[in-house]
Parts: sequence; structure tokens; C-alpha cells
Amino acid sequence: MPSSFYSALSGMRSHQQWIDVIGNNLANQNTPGYKKSRAVFADNFAQNFRFASGPRSGVGGITEDEVMQIAKSFRELEAPFYVHCFHGRHRGPAAAAIGRVALDGLERGVAIAEMRQWCSTAAKYEGLYSTVATATIPSAEQTAAYDFDFAPARHAVGMREGMIVMTRVWDEVKLVEANGWQPDEEHPDIDPLRSATIFAQLLRACDEAERPRGAGEDFEEMMAAGLDGADRLVELLTDCRVEGVAPDERLERLEAAFDVVSESCLDCHVDYRNRPR
Repeated sequence: MPSSFYSALSGMRSHQQWIDVIGNNLANQNTPGYKKSRAVFADNFAQNFRFASGPRSGVGGITEDEVMQIAKSFRELEAPFYVHCFHGRHRGPAAAAIGRVALDGLERGVAIAEMRQWCSTAAKYEGLYSTVATATIPSAEQTAAYDFDFAPARHAVGMREGMIVMTRVWDEVKLVEANGWQPDEEHPDIDPLRSATIFAQLLRACDEAERPRGAGEDFEEMMAAGLDGADRLVELLTDCRVEGVAPDERLERLEAAFDVVSESCLDCHVDYRNRPR
């Protein structure tokens, strides 16, 4: 058996372990005495860099406390250090912009232009742009008196933890959708039914988690629509697998279910993640 097979198998097992651990954390977040678990993988990326994780506010922009933490880190951490976030395009660049305003006295307009031009920070993240444009930057005296050491990594909990994994799995679903719901030759490890099933399981686990701040009836409607669409995707792809039906014979219904999930996620992001709060 070639070594590449064992490497792929190991990767699949690690990915499944990650899914299982996060699902268990979500299911037990309100259980008294439960201690959160975490799947650990190789993390020694660069020995000469210190890592500073970007802000992880649940919705909107960056909080006042996080602005203080970012300013303190830029003023006091030994350089060089690397500021990172999930995509590397949005919250990380916003944190770096705040740091440059605090440390270098950079004009806010220039900081925002750098986010757009160099980092491609999406315009839909109104809260991040609003923070960089208007947030009060603490003085050097204030950050010196503030007791905080920006951790190399900040691990999300609850619904946010599930959403992080769901984003990666949904990217897999989007790849097979773009390929007519068939496995892609460039990504032979992605199985349409497996990815859709994992996504539906994670979304259901998030539905059982504590609601984000400010969630109302509209949030419940978005979540219900997303769950319905995800379950429908799994059902249709299972029919294709079990009955040997070609996906193109189910194409219209597959696309309809995919659109339901996509629209519910987009609506939720617009109302609960991207806007200033």
C-alpha cells in the first residue's frame, strides 16, 4: 500500500477527530462540570515569530476591551510577531490596522485603504471598518497599566467553534456543487454525501448551543431554514448513493436545497456578524 494512502487516511481520521471533539464540546457546553476538549495538531509554524490571534467578537466589530488588548500588544510585544485570524483577510487585518494606528500614528483613512487594497477585507464587514474608523485608541499610559498578555491562540467556544469548522466543510460542499454534485478530480478526497452529512450534523449541534447575543425570532427562522435545507441535501445525496441515481437527475432539487442553506447563512451573517453592534 503506498505511503500516500496512509497519509490521506491519517488526514481523514484527524479531520473526523476534530469534528467529533467539537460536536462533543457543543453538546456538553451546558453540562455542569464538563471540561472542554480540543484536538491538537502540529502548531510550530515558524520558530522566529510570535503569534497573536486576531479578535473573535461574536458579532459586529471589535469590542473596546479588544481594542485595548490589540494596542497593548503592538506597543509591548517583542517584534516580529504575526497577527492572524481565520481567513487572514478580515479580523486579522482590522487588528493590524488598529495596531498601526496605535503604534505608528497611522492615519485611519490610510489604515482602511490598506485593509481594502492589500488584504482584500470584504466591504460587508461594516463593523470592522467602523471600529478602525472611529474607535477610541487608548493612550500609552492606559495600555501600560492594563494587565493583559495577548495569547498566541484564542480558541472559540460554543456556536462560534462549530461555525469555524462548518465554514471549512461548507467550502467542500460548494466545490462539489460547482462540479454538478460529482466528486471533483482535483479534490478526489471530498465525498459529496460525507461533506453534506458532516455539515448538517454541525449545524444541528450549533442549533442546540447557546444563542449569540441579540438573537431574536429572525435568527430562529434562519436556523430552521438552514437545517431544513441541509437535511434535504443529505436526503437527496443519500438517494443518489443508495439508488444509484445520477446527481443530474436530482439537480434541480439539489440546487434548491443548496440555495436555501446559502441564503440562510448569508442572511444570518448580514444581520449578526457583519454589522456594527
